Amino acid sequence: MADEPSPLHSEFLLTDAGTIIDSHGSAVMLLGVNEFNEWWGCFESYFQAPIGRKLIYAASDDEEHHLGIHSLYTIPKWFGKASVLERMNQRWITMGWGVHLPVESRIQSPCHDALGAGFALAHHEHKSGKRYQMEWRQLNSDFIQLEYAEKLDEIPLAPEAMAPSWVPSQGHPLLKSAPLDHDFESRSFGFFMGRERAMFLPISVFYRLYNGVLGRPFQSDLKWPELLNIEGLDDSSSSLTTALAASSSSMFKGSDYTIFVQTQSDWESHINARISSRGMGTVNIEEFVGGTSPSVRMTLASPLPGLTLGLLIAMWERAHGAPCSANVVFTDKTALISLHPRRVEYS
Repeated sequence: MADEPSPLHSEFLLTDAGTIIDSHGSAVMLLGVNEFNEWWGCFESYFQAPIGRKLIYAASDDEEHHLGIHSLYTIPKWFGKASVLERMNQRWITMGWGVHLPVESRIQSPCHDALGAGFALAHHEHKSGKRYQMEWRQLNSDFIQLEYAEKLDEIPLAPEAMAPSWVPSQGHPLLKSAPLDHDFESRSFGFFMGRERAMFLPISVFYRLYNGVLGRPFQSDLKWPELLNIEGLDDSSSSLTTALAASSSSMFKGSDYTIFVQTQSDWESHINARISSRGMGTVNIEEFVGGTSPSVRMTLASPLPGLTLGLLIAMWERAHGAPCSANVVFTDKTALISLHPRRVEYS
């Protein structure tokens, strides 16, 4: 681990609620760039129609709201515009989104094509004070060329993102916070976390995406995980939560993270490394059973419970080398999770 925070992220804080707060006080989560690409590819494949535009709009609206409410990004009428634009461009590096080249209408080393296009649209509109229709061309993996056409629409500032109904409310206030304890290596386009390029994404981007796709039809031949039982949600929210969990499970299975569990403290250490320290909430273990019939019962307080649920399932399966059955009960403040080996029924 790093002895002190990376200068690039010295103002980012990890709270006792397992959330990461950036320099503006906004909640963000830490993900590997390849991790997100794996998650998104799986999540999008579940829907009958492409939802790439929904991700663009989620990123654009969220960044528009962020730039609009923070005075550091207010475009002055006379002097100081260059300083504001520099702060806007530095935000790309700090968050790990790549390099935005507004003069050339280009993104260099994008973290993800749809995310980058959405963030760039928000920055272009904020700088000019006008609305635009945007198209882009992926020149190669390192460059996205953007094209803007001015629109006459007068649209108010994007509103604050609303958390979906199934996201449990925070059960306690934030009592303490500390600098991030990750070994970051700064690069010209962002940063690496260990051997992988990483990025920060505002939690609210996910909320806008969830609300944008809630109720959209899934693939007709889609087979949901049979060993995941969710209670306490309506049908639409339950289906979307299942899709989120399956996608994050796939994301984790694409990693080479090694899990060895013998005791409850081993499990807690892995949860901290992959969930709490990345801004995805807290997990309290109510009951842990090891041995030949392992099981665990936990309470999850997370701003992204569906995504975190899938990580917990995949981590448990890797630790024990076998599929598990998962039962999840959503309440107002937490999600109650029980994981145990799949039971084979003989006829």
